[in-house]
Amino acid sequence: VLPGELLELGKPLGHARAAELEVLGDAGGVHITLGHDVDEVARLLASRIHGLQQLGALRDVERQEARRRAVVGRSVGAHHVRRLHPGLMLFPEGVDRLHVRFRQARLAAAQQNRDQLTARLDELNRRIDTLTQSLAQLNLDKLQETVTSSAQDLVACEASLATGITDHDAVEAKLAAARDVKDKCAEDKRDTDTQLARLVAEIDALSYLLAEPVNPSGTPVADQISVEEGMEVALAACLGSDLSLPYDSGETGYWRQDITGAPADAPDVGTPFARFISHSDVLKQALSGVSLIEDSTAAEQAQNQLSPGQALVSKDGTLWRWDGLVRKGPVSNEAERIRQRQRL
Repeated sequence: VLPGELLELGKPLGHARAAELEVLGDAGGVHITLGHDVDEVARLLASRIHGLQQLGALRDVERQEARRRAVVGRSVGAHHVRRLHPGLMLFPEGVDRLHVRFRQARLAAAQQNRDQLTARLDELNRRIDTLTQSLAQLNLDKLQETVTSSAQDLVACEASLATGITDHDAVEAKLAAARDVKDKCAEDKRDTDTQLARLVAEIDALSYLLAEPVNPSGTPVADQISVEEGMEVALAACLGSDLSLPYDSGETGYWRQDITGAPADAPDVGTPFARFISHSDVLKQALSGVSLIEDSTAAEQAQNQLSPGQALVSKDGTLWRWDGLVRKGPVSNEAERIRQRQRL
């Protein structure tokens, strides 16, 4: 345990050591970054001043210790040595040498600390000089111009991004609408394919039903004309099996196309039936004296006013002829053939 006086002498050295650590801490925390160079230089300058102050305090401690050495003298050393080792007082010269070595060791330690602080302070000075040169090389006006330009570019990019987002949303909406249309078209196509398949099947069936061995007499006129829908039975009632005869020649009969006689007049009642026939002038002439009538009672009454060659017919196939003939009958094969042919 040191005497109280030696402890007092060690306090300034402790403060100097604390200052040394503080300077080292300040030096170790230096980070050279562009955004904080100015603050870093100011802080290092303050640290440098503080280190100089601590170094001066250390030198004051050394001077005080030298003065105290003369004042304390042998009495302190002798007292200390006597308290620790009473036997050494028998040899005063040894006590003096021990006391001197103790003081020299303390002084050497203080000088070593001073040298270390001086070296580290020089390092801080070099770093401060480097930072100062870096700051001198900075063109703050150019940096500010760059920052301003970058800010403007950022605003432009944000505006472009907003426009791009709007366009993207619009495209997404159109894409969604297109997908809906696509789905609707796909559904319509499925329905159309279904209908087409049904029609193809029906065509195949009708073609099979209407298929006949080759007729050496020619194609029946029933297969070469067109009649309005719903008039097939009335047409068959008027012409019957004659619809199966061909034009111009045939083994059992045929229709001549070179007849140029004047057509007959249609009855005054009803609608001339020739209006419902197309693609055959021959049959139009043959039916020129026939009218379609809706009311069977009116047909019964009008039959008495018919001229020779005239007739009335209804959609259900009832025929009233000028000579008093009234013919009713089931749907003939010719009427069904015409209906299926026209459907085909």
